[in-house]
Amino acid sequence: MQEKIIASFLGLGAFGAYFAASIGMLLLFAMIYVRVTPYHELNLIREGNTAAACSYSGALLGFIIPLASAVAHSVGIADMIVWGCVALVVQIST
Repeated sequence: MQEKIIASFLGLGAFGAYFAASIGMLLLFAMIYVRVTPYHELNLIREGNTAAACSYSGALLGFIIPLASAVAHSVGIADMIVWGCVALVVQIST
């Protein structure tokens, strides 16, 4: 029984690496998105603008979904980062 528990914790390092890379890419996307859009979404959201909140959260979700697919289908961290960058470029450019 203990071997099964120990074996389940062996993947914790890989999980942490993928999680950290995903959070880093999400933060990078959020920073780029805020800079390239003509509106100040964060200020509008603070002022209670629901449309800005929907737009910003939709953009984040639009990036998170392909990023999650990159995590699920990649063969390593570098592969995931490459496909995450592709998703970032596609999402920002459209």
